Amino acid sequence: MPNPKLIDGVWHLRLHVPRDVAAVARGKILQVPVGDLLCPAKVGAVVKVSLRTKAYDEAKKRFTNALAAIERQWEAFRKGPESIPHKTLVALAGQHYRYGVQIVEDEPGETAVWEALCGLHERLDANPEARLEWYRTTADGLLASNGLNADEPSRVRLIEELHSAAKQYAAVNHRKAKGDYRPDPDAGRFPELPDQPVSRSNVEAPKGKVTISQLFEFWERDHLASGKSPRTVKDFRHKATSLKHNLIPR
Repeated sequence: MPNPKLIDGVWHLRLHVPRDVAAVARGKILQVPVGDLLCPAKVGAVVKVSLRTKAYDEAKKRFTNALAAIERQWEAFRKGPESIPHKTLVALAGQHYRYGVQIVEDEPGETAVWEALCGLHERLDANPEARLEWYRTTADGLLASNGLNADEPSRVRLIEELHSAAKQYAAVNHRKAKGDYRPDPDAGRFPELPDQPVSRSNVEAPKGKVTISQLFEFWERDHLASGKSPRTVKDFRHKATSLKHNLIPR
């Protein structure tokens, strides 16, 4: 039975990759739950991720949860890519929606931020390729953290559901920024995943008011941590800057 490893005073999870999944898993990014975060871990000969604690008792709890999540992902690799039912895809989008609402529950920031984000969503509506690129990291993280290995058609369908969920939470947060904290009447449209953990972004919730720059920074950290191209960050940084200048009223 594996156990946490103490490295430089901090407890870590360090596992050898099973031989039967080594070839298909090598180079992939696993999403490993550590406390309230999802932490990316690249698969090589081993998988290593910090448990972010120096206390053994807490490390043991986190190790147990992380190990179970990784074993679900090994099993998904063994099964191979599969078609994911539409109800499951909508449930995954619901996790994304709830996180988008949660991170600004008490302080939604200025209305201009959400108006700008809604403007971005309108642009994504008209550009399917941009939608695929914008949400791909989020989709892969949700699938991995729930032990799912989707085929490409299912991944594309999930991205469409994520876009719909993102537009929904942006509208909810815009209303909150205007002082309307009534519950979203459409929040119940998302089903729950049976016997699956509710995943959270590996990006920490913002403190205080949210700006366009912060929203971009949260995406950028998630994108790079998942091993994605820095060139995409450069391109999207330019788009975020243009969005801020062109859409936010002065």
